[in-house]
Amino acid sequence: MPTVTVRTMFDLARIMGKPSAQFDVEQGATVRTVLQTLIAAHDGLQGRLFDAKTGGLLSYLFVELNGRDIRALQGLETSVRDGDALSILIPVAGGA
Repeated sequence: MPTVTVRTMFDLARIMGKPSAQFDVEQGATVRTVLQTLIAAHDGLQGRLFDAKTGGLLSYLFVELNGRDIRALQGLETSVRDGDALSILIPVAGGA
């Protein structure tokens, strides 16, 4: 059974109570499966990753698999393997 690490930041990490977590997923799991597992493990994440209308990621989120943007792979349907790391990134801009 593959183990995947999920890394988060800001509000997502606060809701989880930590910046990362590991999940065991079924063989053949995808990025979508891992994110759904993350949501199931942390009630406060419901509605914070997926767009309810489209089923896709919220427009302001970026997800990387082992440092590669999943949009350059197969998106949410990208397969994950044992030892993979997903990072959920929330871009921040600003400054003066």
